[in-house]
Amino acid sequence: MWNLLRRTRKNQKSGRDVREAGWTSLFQAVAEPFAGAWQQGVKTDPESVLSFHAVFSCISLISQDIAKMRLRLMQTDAHGIRRETRRGDIARLCRRPTPSRTASSFLNCG
Repeated sequence: MWNLLRRTRKNQKSGRDVREAGWTSLFQAVAEPFAGAWQQGVKTDPESVLSFHAVFSCISLISQDIAKMRLRLMQTDAHGIRRETRRGDIARLCRRPTPSRTASSFLNCG
């Protein structure tokens, strides 16, 4: 049976958008600084939200913990499945760039 609402192959996306996966920006999640702020015309922007020390500290701690996670070099095989590559110089560099540094500290030094 023919389906009018079916997506054609050329219209299908290969990857998912971040918003489609359920992720939202932090600054979209912080809709108002206090209850009823929209009624008084008070708006938030990224600079004002980050000026609060508690918000800045939380974002800093979370981002530092994410940066400590292991980097993985992925390669797509012939069937389109992504698998981790453990061979090669780049994969070795992702695992442990130097004995005294982690991968995130190596990438941060520019």
